[in-house]
Amino acid sequence: MKFLNLLLTTCLTVWSLTSIAQEKIISGTVFSENGSPLIGADITNITTNRSTQTNQTGHFSIAAEKGHQLAITHVGYAQRKIIVDNDLTINIKLKLDDKNFDAVV
Repeated sequence: MKFLNLLLTTCLTVWSLTSIAQEKIISGTVFSENGSPLIGADITNITTNRSTQTNQTGHFSIAAEKGHQLAITHVGYAQRKIIVDNDLTINIKLKLDDKNFDAVV
């Protein structure tokens, strides 16, 4: 009987841990308004404070769970925030930030 209780407890513990940890790898590409890939864009998982940058083709990968918020930034472009859903691949288009151009002297 003790063995059965131990086995049941172990199974329930493992099941609960795997159902809680639903972290997945989200990947995608960050583009400019004209469709060019943006090199060096920052992608930050605001929920976990993890971040990464896009590579030379604008591609990135980051760990996130459904409901986490990602912030995408690049110099000269307006920040964009998205909420992670069930998609494993996302493509993000950033718009030019007109406010930055007015401040340049």
